[in-house]
Amino acid sequence: LNSDDFEQIHILNRAQLIDDAMNFATDGYMRYQTALQLLRYLERETDYIPWKAAINNLEKLDNGLRCRPGYDYFKKFAKQLVRRMYERLGFEETPNDSLIDKFGRELAIDWTCRMGDEKCLETTYEKVKKMVAGESFPASVEIAYICNGLKGLNRQEEFFFLWEKMQKSNDQAERLRIIDGLMCSTDPE
Repeated sequence: LNSDDFEQIHILNRAQLIDDAMNFATDGYMRYQTALQLLRYLERETDYIPWKAAINNLEKLDNGLRCRPGYDYFKKFAKQLVRRMYERLGFEETPNDSLIDKFGRELAIDWTCRMGDEKCLETTYEKVKKMVAGESFPASVEIAYICNGLKGLNRQEEFFFLWEKMQKSNDQAERLRIIDGLMCSTDPE
């Protein structure tokens, strides 16, 4: 995987190698150092399927390491891994996007912001302010925009706008997307 020919390995096998390595590390059959070294190839990976396998496992690490010494190293590592996919897919959907691109964009935005990228957090907040002003966005990125756009202080206006929108909506899928996004708010007010 860490060679220039990593795409010669079938996409499903790449995902399986990631999942197996991380599970072996979690269960104590492999050192985390080895498993994380395998993940380094993700800096070049732009396909959603291996990334989804990685994120499922990185979320466990994220939850376990948060508020512990060394968490900043983990955040830097994860942000570096997701950078290329984030830059390739960007924030905006295009008419040529495949469903996999849409899933990948949401994942890349969410993880880049989650790992503390200021530009990402700023952009998602701008997107939420545009929602308040009446602009709509594709459902595929709505949760990532709301969730990360509400991280920070002085976001009450945006929070309550979305809360009202959720309450008035008859669209169950929209309601769930908004609820998922609102749960990320970090403003104690």
